Amino acid sequence: MRNLTKRLKEAKNTILEDLYDAARSRSFVRRLQLSSQQERILRQLQENGVALVKDFYPREQCEFLKEKLEGYLKEAQGDKDFESGAYLRYYDFMDYDQGVRRIHHVEKEIPELVEFRHNKFVLDIASAYFGKPMFSQILISQHNVVTNGTNRYHHVDQFGKQFKSFLYLEDVDLNKGPFTYILGSHRNHYIRLKKQIIGNKIGSPTSFYEEDVKNILNRETAFCGSAGSLLLADVRGIHRGMPQKTSSRSILMNYIYPTPGDRFPDK
Repeated sequence: MRNLTKRLKEAKNTILEDLYDAARSRSFVRRLQLSSQQERILRQLQENGVALVKDFYPREQCEFLKEKLEGYLKEAQGDKDFESGAYLRYYDFMDYDQGVRRIHHVEKEIPELVEFRHNKFVLDIASAYFGKPMFSQILISQHNVVTNGTNRYHHVDQFGKQFKSFLYLEDVDLNKGPFTYILGSHRNHYIRLKKQIIGNKIGSPTSFYEEDVKNILNRETAFCGSAGSLLLADVRGIHRGMPQKTSSRSILMNYIYPTPGDRFPDK
């Protein structure tokens, strides 16, 4: 009963925050003075919850980053804390997403990524989308090795506000684990709030089962892209990463929240 009361209170706060943001977003957007490209991306996000920006980052720089980052993995062969403050974690112990390797706060090892982490073009879009200033709290490089379909099923990252950008460091097709998103699910408030209140008997409370999404699964879209493509997503919408079928895949993930500061998961 105590857990249900807590979840009800959290769901109430989610609703109030969503209503508050909707009321103030238009005036906030005007103050930001977005470019025509940013406005197009913002409309896509509002409609679908996700938007793909092609050729955002130079291919040659992506190739350099991919080689450098995968070099850290080959050298470490396991968890490692770097003197810079970055840290590498292997996630082979998990029931899902086995074969994931992440370097947290990767810009501490590769300083030129500081600008990418705090990119004004992206943060202004995220701020306009939520109607309040948004900030990067952690930049992570993620490498997925070939798996046997153990990727996590559909889920949301959290029920409150969170925005992510994903930079593909190599060409990603259907065989290389593209990000998939159920278009418009960020606006399926009933499904999301029901999950937040009821929760799951086992597993993560933010995971959705086939029964939960069967009526909207026809809207699931896989976002393939070339190296340098940037994916922006409201990760309150229902999404997943497809399994790696033919080869590994490297990306950068920027976690964007409505408060400044750094996060240190799995530290």
